[in-house]
Amino acid sequence: MEEAQLAGFYNNKLFLQYARIGKCLSSERRLEILHILSNEPRSAENIVHATNRGVASISRHLQVLLDANLLQTFYSLCGKYVNSNYSILSKLRNTFQVLK
Repeated sequence: MEEAQLAGFYNNKLFLQYARIGKCLSSERRLEILHILSNEPRSAENIVHATNRGVASISRHLQVLLDANLLQTFYSLCGKYVNSNYSILSKLRNTFQVLK
């Protein structure tokens, strides 16, 4: 693959990730979920109760956040949990602070 083609390939991947993050940040519900997860990992069921939303709705929002790598999943003896991907979110927060 030529250097220009390789650069184009990586740019396309980068732009796709920017679009995914933009999609996440454009939803009040997803921002609420990120806020809830900023303190501690939670199960999807716990997020449903905290937001007073339906399981299908929260599940879809979680999937969008996972696809954008803004969340991480892990398993414990109690089940599957999600947590915010702190490294990405802190970099994003720092970027917005610089833009102020």
